[in-house]
Amino acid sequence: MNRINELNIVKYYYNPYSNRIEIFKENRNKSGVYCWYNISNKKLYIGSSINITNRLYCYFSYKYLENEILKSQSLIYRSILKYDYIHFDLIILKYCNTNELLYWEQYFIDKIIPEYNILKKVRSNLRFKHLSVNCHY
Repeated sequence: MNRINELNIVKYYYNPYSNRIEIFKENRNKSGVYCWYNISNKKLYIGSSINITNRLYCYFSYKYLENEILKSQSLIYRSILKYDYIHFDLIILKYCNTNELLYWEQYFIDKIIPEYNILKKVRSNLRFKHLSVNCHY
């Protein structure tokens, strides 16, 4: 984890699945950059969202993750299903305005070099919404 120790972390959540209600409350209506940290293999994933809570609803839904890996090559979804949430920590790296999301996500990808990110160059996913109504946990 020494790649992220040098950063000014906003929030660090151990055992995120058990603490998901608190995580949802603390991040409601906040945009920013987050990191999934696999404590078993030390691999990382960096992501961003205009509404972190809504995005995390999807991550905390086994059904959503299972359906998504049928459609995509997502390494983080596969890893969460393989290792389960108990082997992950969730880190909020930065809260920022929505117009700064892509800049900060790319900044952290370049600085941390996360293994689970398939794409090393950020592209806008603002047209793609992870709808919380489809992300029941």
